[in-house]
Amino acid sequence: MTGYRPPPSQYLLAIVAMGFFVYAAYRIPTRKLAESPEKIAKPRILFILAAAGSTAFFLLIWASPYIINSPIIIMLLGMVLVFGSIKLLTSFDWEGPLSASNRLAVTAGALLFLIVLAFLEEFQAFGMAFVGLGAIVGILRLKRRMKVQA
Repeated sequence: MTGYRPPPSQYLLAIVAMGFFVYAAYRIPTRKLAESPEKIAKPRILFILAAAGSTAFFLLIWASPYIINSPIIIMLLGMVLVFGSIKLLTSFDWEGPLSASNRLAVTAGALLFLIVLAFLEEFQAFGMAFVGLGAIVGILRLKRRMKVQA
């Protein structure tokens, strides 16, 4: 570990932002979308999109400062990626018969990069593979519970 410690204000700002997003998720009304074949996505497609989006986000945040010299461009690319993901995800029908499968697919896809990273971190920090296995087990239990409830 390095001696670097971010200021507490960054942690506080991250916690406030997380609280705002959770509040917004519960308070913003859902938009009813017209039922059409192009609005219904298969869970596999959503899994791939979420995995690609989370991988692109982390590569943008971790690798681009070494490639792109302008922090403004990196921040703009990050905003484009986040708002593009929001626009894409809101275009799908989340109220259809596959809504639970679609939500699980997006969650699992977004966590895929972190799960793979947990296993890669095992070479540096003992126990990270258990974190990755715990995430896999949790996702599989959610999938099984979802099938039982259906």
